[in-house]
Amino acid sequence: MDTQNYSNGQITLHAQLPFHEIRAPKDYIYYKVRVSGGLGGDAEADIVKQRANCIKVLANLLQVSIQHQHVALYLVRFEGGDAADTIPANAEALVAIPSEMEQDFKDIMIQGSCALQAQYGVTDPDVEVLLDKAVWHGNVIDELSTRCLLADLNGIPTGPLEMRTDVIGTAMTSNSIGCVKMNHTDSYFEIMNVCHSFKEFDLNLLASKIRQILEVSGAEITKC
Repeated sequence: MDTQNYSNGQITLHAQLPFHEIRAPKDYIYYKVRVSGGLGGDAEADIVKQRANCIKVLANLLQVSIQHQHVALYLVRFEGGDAADTIPANAEALVAIPSEMEQDFKDIMIQGSCALQAQYGVTDPDVEVLLDKAVWHGNVIDELSTRCLLADLNGIPTGPLEMRTDVIGTAMTSNSIGCVKMNHTDSYFEIMNVCHSFKEFDLNLLASKIRQILEVSGAEITKC
């Protein structure tokens, strides 16, 4: 049995990831995509319950549509969660897609909804993907900024990353992307992320890994 004495630590990372806007392409249509109904919870106490991080789920759905179905998707908006130290129970995006790929996109969202239920039907029985046609007359976020945000959210590890062997049901090291907001005035996404670990070295290593993922995309990061 592991009998070491551990001290619980936390690092909160606030990232500002810039985005650029362009004029909306012609012959594009708009959809609002929501992942909602998750139970959410505290990023430390509830992380071992394997609940859906709805920010991660939504980012994955949109990235799959780009990478595997080659949907030329642009973000207009992406937001989710309420606070850094939480498991986000909801996330929402407004996206622009080519009108001729509408059915392909809808099919991906339907498949994603089925996969979501299969993965989280026990832990989050009410979590679902909702898709609604929308109207938009403004700019869209350019391709690079869209891909950077989705890649970063997918690349950041979340959930319990190591379990304690001396305290059953407790995470040794964990992480949650608790909140993503958009600052339209200054054109950046605010990504709030919290790392927990009972091992100081692993805590700093995890925070450094997340920092590197975000900085490659041009984010400015503060730590507390």
